[in-house]
Amino acid sequence: MRKLSIGAAWLEAHPFIRRESALLLPVALFFIAVPMALMFASIPPEFRQVQLDPNTPRPELSGGVMALVIMCTLTVMGGSLSLYALALKPAISLKEALLMGFRRLPIALGASLTAGFIVALPVLVAALVAPRLAGTIMLIAAIIFSVRLMMLNAIVIDRPVGVIDALKKSWAYSRNGFLSILGFFVMISFAIMLAQFVAQMLFGVVGFAVAGEDGGRQARDLGGALALALGQLLMIVMIARLYRQVAH
Repeated sequence: MRKLSIGAAWLEAHPFIRRESALLLPVALFFIAVPMALMFASIPPEFRQVQLDPNTPRPELSGGVMALVIMCTLTVMGGSLSLYALALKPAISLKEALLMGFRRLPIALGASLTAGFIVALPVLVAALVAPRLAGTIMLIAAIIFSVRLMMLNAIVIDRPVGVIDALKKSWAYSRNGFLSILGFFVMISFAIMLAQFVAQMLFGVVGFAVAGEDGGRQARDLGGALALALGQLLMIVMIARLYRQVAH
């Protein structure tokens, strides 16, 4: 199995995004940015704020809001898988990529839920045995599984695998590149968070100047969604290139 090279992946990803932007950007904007913006707009601000007092009451989400959040989440997952199809399948059309992405959505969703259940097991045990360590164990488990399963969606798109096989292959492919993937994950996550902060600030200022406080909040959410969508696009293309290094 070849050693992972973040630099080589970037040298391939950057020109690919420029060359195929006419296909990649519409998917990122309409299937990631738009549903994210809808979620941000539908969720009350109280749910996105850190509550220092655990006794502070929170409003309940209505059934309509919950349904919208679920629908938007599935749309984002399908859009992300479609971007993987565009990044991994040469000469694929936009229609074919979208069909492939949403057809493989149940496998990706099942694998994600299975991984989440596995991560939750040590946390539940720790919560019973040593409650003070539960948070630390959850963080460590989340980091390990995020790194070891980073290629999961690429595998789901590139190979006709089921839930368990997709998890096994993703775990195996990241065996020799844990530190490289972790470093990549930290760097790109920081870059995306920084881009999101800047976009929210700029869009918020413009929105406030045009339409007051409500306009500023809506524009800020839109800017954050756009930054996250573009960051997700970059991450997907990079992961696809890393996957190619170890899988072929």
